[in-house]
Amino acid sequence: MLWTDQWPKLARRLAPRLRCSFCGRSADEVERLVSGASAYICDACVAECAAVLEKHGGFGTAGPNH
Repeated sequence: MLWTDQWPKLARRLAPRLRCSFCGRSADEVERLVSGASAYICDACVAECAAVLEKHGGFGTAGPNH
């Protein structure tokens, strides 16, 4: 039989580990993990992506002509 103080440890071991699909960091290692249809991205990867886009001309606008 499990003691009450053992439940959190067991829950952490059994829970699936969510990871950033880009850098591989676990949800425990990042501030925020955003889920998409079939992938996850962490706040650090979002920031890096935004920096690259800004460096190469910004975000632009999405639309039928772009």
